[in-house]
Amino acid sequence: MKKIALVCDGGHFPYGAFGLVKRIHENSPLFVTGIFLHGTQFDQYGILPDPAYSHAHASVLDVNAAATERTVARFTAECGGHHIPYSVHSHKEDMVFDPAIESRFSDLMVFSAGSFYKNMDETQPNIYTRNLLHAAECPVIAAPEEVPDIKKIVLLYDGNGPSAFAIKQFMYLFPEWCALETKLLYFGNGEQIPLAENLQELLQLHFPKLSIVPLPKGSSKTVLHELEHETDTLIVCGSYGKHLVPAAFRKSFIAGLLQRHRLPVFIAHT
Repeated sequence: MKKIALVCDGGHFPYGAFGLVKRIHENSPLFVTGIFLHGTQFDQYGILPDPAYSHAHASVLDVNAAATERTVARFTAECGGHHIPYSVHSHKEDMVFDPAIESRFSDLMVFSAGSFYKNMDETQPNIYTRNLLHAAECPVIAAPEEVPDIKKIVLLYDGNGPSAFAIKQFMYLFPEWCALETKLLYFGNGEQIPLAENLQELLQLHFPKLSIVPLPKGSSKTVLHELEHETDTLIVCGSYGKHLVPAAFRKSFIAGLLQRHRLPVFIAHT
């Protein structure tokens, strides 16, 4: 049984993230911990803004206890209605939310990419999303508000260890989804996939419907263009903010995926 941490700010029920939790539960039993944030200041949740946001350090979040209580009530009702075992961690004003600790003791963290702290910054990935992803110590799925019926998997691979690690984490967590039509997009520095024989030997054992597509060498826009017309698809990619690819590419690439918040994105890092 998987343990999933469902993270949301208390003012917005995470429809997309909870919809994904329900989809996962349909395939295999799980336990979900609802983590609800509410309070007053950025630093009370251990999610600190970068210096560019220092002017807003003491800003008051437009979330109150009543709104959080309604969100928690909706969560408990939804879990009960779908027979999903659950617990609630509600981080109030005098409590610190540490995404590293919550994720350290979870198999997976899920949040709604489009609504997470949108009252503070509607542009995703905002500072809260970026720091949540950076601090997470387990794989994370950024879910769109309307979760598609997942019928295909796209694996993003740059030829390096962290992206291979993300693919393996996905394999271990979701063996049932590995049976779906799967496409690996290679976007490394060279035309030839490094250690291609080793890669195929592993992936063919887990993904029976695998195809491998090397992409022309180029910018993050090349990969995003390739994904533009994907539907009913879950995307698997490597670390956010730690190893995946050079910083400029990584930020523009993963930010581009999250800005669209049209498809669920599975992100894992070592």
